[in-house]
Amino acid sequence: MALMECMRSRRKDRSVYRLALLLHIFIGATLAGTGVIVALVIGKDTLAPILVAALLGFVLSIPASFLVAKRLSDG
Repeated sequence: MALMECMRSRRKDRSVYRLALLLHIFIGATLAGTGVIVALVIGKDTLAPILVAALLGFVLSIPASFLVAKRLSDG
């Protein structure tokens, strides 16, 4: 029984990672785009601040994707 329980747990973990990866595509693009818009609105219109804002949004989307995937998989 313990082996079956372990296998179910691993399968669920794997599906959470897959869902998080899929969500990261959309959440990452959204947050990166939001960061670029914020950078442009506050007047930072050179390459470096725009890239930093996009990268920051993309990196911040990693934990957000896992949180959303975990919530969706738990039901």
